[in-house]
Amino acid sequence: MSRLIAIALLGLACAGARVRADQAEAVNAATMAYIKELPELPQTQQAHQYSVVSSLWGGASASDLCWLTGAGPACFLLGVIRGQYIWNKGGDERAFWEICESQQRTDASLQCEWKKVPG
Repeated sequence: MSRLIAIALLGLACAGARVRADQAEAVNAATMAYIKELPELPQTQQAHQYSVVSSLWGGASASDLCWLTGAGPACFLLGVIRGQYIWNKGGDERAFWEICESQQRTDASLQCEWKKVPG
């Protein structure tokens, strides 16, 4: 349940929602609780969850920095574009772990290791 709350709160932040300090603290606490649970997940599920957090934080950061420049409502769009870019960038790793999980159902001794290709 804490994961769903964290995702919802981060989604609001990514949308460029202006939050008061106490709300921002609640978002940070929920996010940290969510991140602490990630290492306990099976490796095949971690890539997806880390991609969710990365894209939401990346989008929120881009949106927040944009708001600081005074660009206004265009910042929402910038945050969405940045979040989508980060999400798409992690697609290969998520696909790899999905295939690995599928293969491990037929061969339980199969060990998977993701190595990012330089470049």
